[in-house]
Amino acid sequence: MRFVAAINVLLWGAFIWIGHRLLDASTARDVAGYPNAGQVMYYLYCPIAMVILALAAYGLSRFRKLWYIGLGIEVLLLFFFFPFLLRYTGGV
Repeated sequence: MRFVAAINVLLWGAFIWIGHRLLDASTARDVAGYPNAGQVMYYLYCPIAMVILALAAYGLSRFRKLWYIGLGIEVLLLFFFFPFLLRYTGGV
């Protein structure tokens, strides 16, 4: 369980770092309307929410009776990573 949680936190944490750098660089250019609220939400807030969910699922899995629920949430977060990645990079 720790392995899956660590992978989730590292992947989503990398997207927080990348998104923060993208948004910080785009605000330095002083382009009006860029980044908009949707970009801020997608590049920064969504990965932050996923890290919080991964940590909450790990905390939930520490209880013996709720282990399967925590593992299920972690696996769902990993599956959600790939569609997020495709849209994050603009698709193929």
